[in-house]
Amino acid sequence: MSSIVVVPLLAGGELLGALFARLRSRPGVYGADALALGRAAAAALAAAVRAARREVALQHKEAELDEVWGEKVHDMEAAQRRLQALCRYKDEVVSVFAHDARGPLNILLGHARLLGEADLEKQEDASVQAILRQVKKLLELSTILVEQGKGESARPSLDPAEFYLAAACREIASEHEILGAERGVSLEVAAPEKLRLLADQLKLRQVVQSLTGHAIARAREGGHVRINLMMLARPEGERVRVEVSDDGAPAAPEELVGLFERFRSPASKGAAGLATCREFIELHGGEVWAEPSTQGGMARVFTIPSLDVQLPGRGLYPAAEKALVLVVEDEPAIAAISTEILRTRYRVELARDGAEAVARVRELRPDVVLMDVFLPRLDGLDAAAALKAAPDTRDIPIILVSAHQGIAEKVRALRLGAVDYLAKPFDAHTLLARVEWALGQGTGAAPVEPRGTGAVPGIDSTTGLLDRAVFVRHLAQEASRARRYGHPVSLVGFRPLAPVDAAALGPAAATLKAGLRAGDLICHLGDGRFAACLPNVSTEALARVMDRLVRALEKVLGGQVAVRVVDALASALEEQLALALRDGAG
Repeated sequence: MSSIVVVPLLAGGELLGALFARLRSRPGVYGADALALGRAAAAALAAAVRAARREVALQHKEAELDEVWGEKVHDMEAAQRRLQALCRYKDEVVSVFAHDARGPLNILLGHARLLGEADLEKQEDASVQAILRQVKKLLELSTILVEQGKGESARPSLDPAEFYLAAACREIASEHEILGAERGVSLEVAAPEKLRLLADQLKLRQVVQSLTGHAIARAREGGHVRINLMMLARPEGERVRVEVSDDGAPAAPEELVGLFERFRSPASKGAAGLATCREFIELHGGEVWAEPSTQGGMARVFTIPSLDVQLPGRGLYPAAEKALVLVVEDEPAIAAISTEILRTRYRVELARDGAEAVARVRELRPDVVLMDVFLPRLDGLDAAAALKAAPDTRDIPIILVSAHQGIAEKVRALRLGAVDYLAKPFDAHTLLARVEWALGQGTGAAPVEPRGTGAVPGIDSTTGLLDRAVFVRHLAQEASRARRYGHPVSLVGFRPLAPVDAAALGPAAATLKAGLRAGDLICHLGDGRFAACLPNVSTEALARVMDRLVRALEKVLGGQVAVRVVDALASALEEQLALALRDGAG
């Protein structure tokens, strides 16, 4: 007599098979222990079979997804090729149009000059001079179009020169009087007599012309357009504020927010070119926005740095004690701005490409190298690698700079030995703070104190980050910008739950800078408490970043860190900063 046991293979309520066993070696029946062993074996087999089936199903699903993904990638690549072809065609059309328009314009200019040399009545001569000015402007605009026709990859650039903005605005208002007269709109300019700027005159004139044309188109019949210029005192230096306002109908909030956005600006009369205005103003390190006018209509406002900007640190250090910074930049306008900022605190030398940078570093032995990534002859990454490979230059700190804000580019730069990675555009405070911090990163060097003084105004000497006062000031500017453009801005507080060793503050600051974007504001509030301002980040993205960043901070600080996120626009900034650092997480 033999004993047979059949145990079903069950997993998750699903019958996958059966375990069959027969006792042959000796007469008898299976006992309780044998039955328990059979059930355990059946459970293990069921789990293994289920896992194997899931693995096979997963492999099939992955194969299907790979196939679908391959098709999607193929479609996207084809769409990208079509888009690139259309962009090239668009660039060619723009360039050909602008180039071909120059011929008739030059002929028109020649005839206008002949008329201007004739014996004309005063009114006729004024009209001829107006024609001459406008033809010259059309020729200048055609030059811009030819440059833009070089393609999407062509970087817009500035051609800065000193000029008087008030005089230019009065001339623009005079030129627009004929346009305003068609609707009975009068123009007025209120400005200081002498208001100097170091800027691209052609681009700023185009901005003021576009804003004035839009204001005239929006003003009421028989109304009024006012161009108002003034100087504003700011912690980072004086700025010029230009406001072009009309007395038309009150503007809706969505019209104010989207006026200068590309593809969002309203298709109203005179709105063409406003997105380009924003591009030109931001090239100058300025801001542009729209707000309700005191006249009842709309005010278009932009601010840019004035010629005599008093940068932080100007005159703090004796010339003999200044550190030497080598700036490596092929874009003349960026090189001029960076050099002007850095000369307030350091000695500065300039190189135009990567090969020249390597040679000059070996010749000059600078204290810090500030180098663009995309350079002719030898790019910044290869130049950095060459300098770090040489024993005599490997200890010189290198800050790499680029308009590309990708994480992969940043990681590669830091792996090559750069001490920092700075994304364009940057402001004076950020640049000076990064360079000052980099001065303490050479091998065997301690963080450098500012020469001849104590701490750098606005910079926390322990971490190289912004201090509380400067952070709140910049936070106010960021909040103001967010309100204008309708973007969110979050304020994040990091508070360690245990005392922090002072030696860990520098690495903690470096962790925050590495984990956040180059343009995010970060400050040290003392005792290991940090705060950061993150504009234009979604809730989901912010949660992912904070989760990763808190883990990294806890590893560096050796203890738990509480994090709280608050809306920087919800209340007074000091109150929100205090809220961000309260006990508990939010």
